[in-house]
Amino acid sequence: MEELKKEGYTIKAACEALGIARSSYYASRKKQTTEKAERKVKEKDAEIIEKIKEIKTLHPFWVYRRKLLAEAPGKLYIPAYSDS
Repeated sequence: MEELKKEGYTIKAACEALGIARSSYYASRKKQTTEKAERKVKEKDAEIIEKIKEIKTLHPFWVYRRKLLAEAPGKLYIPAYSDS
């Protein structure tokens, strides 16, 4: 399909030449795009999980908020606790 497009064919003409419906062509493109996006999300999730594991290894007794502060100091507001 890409070769036909490079030669100047429209999507409609290329699909007719290949004997496929345009909807099938667009559906396959959408599926490829969706799969690519899912891979990116999984890669990003893996990076985040690795970072969490690193922090947990370095500070096994820290609680959730302290871990957030370690990653982004000054970006997370934690109210002061009083003993009264």
